[in-house]
Amino acid sequence: RIKLRLARLKIQAEERAHERRHELDLKRMDTEVRLREIALQMRTMEAAAASNQTAADRPSSVSPSQHELSRDATSPSAATSLPPAFDVSKCVALLRSFRETDVEGFLSAFERIAVTLQWPREVWSLLLQCRLT
Repeated sequence: RIKLRLARLKIQAEERAHERRHELDLKRMDTEVRLREIALQMRTMEAAAASNQTAADRPSSVSPSQHELSRDATSPSAATSLPPAFDVSKCVALLRSFRETDVEGFLSAFERIAVTLQWPREVWSLLLQCRLT
């Protein structure tokens, strides 16, 4: 009887371990899907911003003085323009809410999102601070 009981307990433990692995795999896949959705959403937003920018760059009716201004803007001195500003509020909105019970999951998801979307490492601490508080 004891051997039978031990065998049952061993089988039950193996089944629970298998279920845990399966649940972790499902969570990992859900996180990857969410990450891809976020990346797609970011690409869509970037494409919309780019199309808005090109629409704003196309002048409808250009007067000679406006043409001179636009020509000055494309001069070599204007070519040293700064890169587009990093919008923290948009990035924070992409992060999932923080739960104290799943710190590791939150941090790994944050890192994957940050790397995938190429967020500057200098702002990672700011983004984490915004979401953790």
